[in-house]
Amino acid sequence: MRITVERPLRVEWRPHELLARIDESPGFQEEHGPLSLDQMSHMFLEFPEVVRTQKEMERLLKSVLLGANNKMVKAIAALLRVPGDTVVVDAIGDPEPNTDLRDNENVPLPTGTPTWEPDPSTRLANTTHRTAVDTYMNTEVLPYVPDAWVNHDSTKIGYEIPLTRHFYKYVPPRPLAEINAEIKQLEGEIQDLLRDAEQ
Repeated sequence: MRITVERPLRVEWRPHELLARIDESPGFQEEHGPLSLDQMSHMFLEFPEVVRTQKEMERLLKSVLLGANNKMVKAIAALLRVPGDTVVVDAIGDPEPNTDLRDNENVPLPTGTPTWEPDPSTRLANTTHRTAVDTYMNTEVLPYVPDAWVNHDSTKIGYEIPLTRHFYKYVPPRPLAEINAEIKQLEGEIQDLLRDAEQ
């Protein structure tokens, strides 16, 4: 089985870095309004240096950007977001995955001879397969990244055939003396051809 291992998105917001971040986004003012950089940076001097949640950042932005639409508020919040310690959660409280840290792992199938089926979702949901995934995670992943989890919706069943291991036959290289002799023979033939060409 190939499982998708996710890790949480951890960020924070730094309002005092606004000026530099907008400078890095040259099209920002044209797209989001006439507010000058000086005005915007001055407004945020009263903000805390670090804001821990998206909701709090948007609330602070709305308190100074009166009449700003949600698109502008979200765009500014995105400019202020940097990697941090706070786990971002969705509307129901589940952590959002960090796509940059997403990884795939190959988990051995449980013992027994599996049969092919067009829709493996039933098999993936049964206890045997879930236990195999949980055991793999507990021994191979969680000791190193304890905040990881499996996105079971992305799990795929497949079979890896290591062709090299089964079919490759090692052929030792020719002895060095034999290769040197062949090179000398070819050099001699080239010299003969060059002599013939000169005549």
